[in-house]
Amino acid sequence: MFLASQVAEEVGKVAPIDSVSIGNRTDKTTWVVRFKTAATDSQKTAAQAIIDGFDLSPERTKKEVRKAAIANMDAEVVKLLRAMYTLVAKNGKPFDDWRDDVLGVADLQSSTKK
Repeated sequence: MFLASQVAEEVGKVAPIDSVSIGNRTDKTTWVVRFKTAATDSQKTAAQAIIDGFDLSPERTKKEVRKAAIANMDAEVVKLLRAMYTLVAKNGKPFDDWRDDVLGVADLQSSTKK
């Protein structure tokens, strides 16, 4: 997930928006939120507070991107990834930390559908 998508997701929780664009990643004054006409001044203020406090640390970004990508996966894709990781594990090949996240989401999805 790109930074603009991450920011839009968070800002969209407090204000109705059309889009977010990022000028310079490290200069938040270049980040532009295009609000829907229904956005109130207090919603715009809340949105700016989210932008001002947005964590740009690489580790947070990496984890958030991975979690958001997995959370948005279709249940069938998660099942396919689970099968793939099971096969990889049986062949004794190493796999990265996506495995735990994917399997955790698959378990969560299956437990909530019962």
